[in-house]
Amino acid sequence: MTEERRDHLRHVVWFPMQVETTIDGSEHTILGFSRDLSVRGVQFVAGARPEPSTPVTITITLPDDPEGARSFKGRVLRVVDNEEDPDGTWRYRVAVEFEETQGDLASLLESTRTPPQLARDSEFPSKPA
Repeated sequence: MTEERRDHLRHVVWFPMQVETTIDGSEHTILGFSRDLSVRGVQFVAGARPEPSTPVTITITLPDDPEGARSFKGRVLRVVDNEEDPDGTWRYRVAVEFEETQGDLASLLESTRTPPQLARDSEFPSKPA
């Protein structure tokens, strides 16, 4: 068994998100779904493949979050093929590290669960004002 090396607890959450990034020199908005989220980063599935080390801005809305949609700046750590959906809509699994620890997310994430109906009824977030 391998030893867990992460400093922050990951929370399994499945919510729609938007990712603003640059691909081949052009600005793109990638739609995706979070797989897990922590105060330091997120892993998500997406149909487009951002390059590792690329800066991104991620916007996500969590239930019961008084701030509504939140945006986080970060960078892509890695991109791998999504073996669960190799020919489908969500072909890639992307890991992003946030520029700053989002400490205020900790208590919100601990209380967040993603019941299947809630995940299905969620909408992609709009950019914060």
